[in-house]
Amino acid sequence: MRGRAMEQLDRDECIRLIERHPACVGRVALAGPRPIIFPVNYAVDRGNVVFRSDPGTKFQAAADGSYVAFE
Repeated sequence: MRGRAMEQLDRDECIRLIERHPACVGRVALAGPRPIIFPVNYAVDRGNVVFRSDPGTKFQAAADGSYVAFE
């Protein structure tokens, strides 16, 4: 949109916005040799974004040692 600028949000503002979102579906991106993006069901617990992954899954193997981003 014209006239709109990007702004940086602090962590507390990000958590407040995430807590208001009713869908609770997000994406976790892993940076590695090739980026991988996983859809996840998430919750906010005491100011932390949490989601579950079973041991031995493709996500767990890819996340080991990777940079991670949540959207």
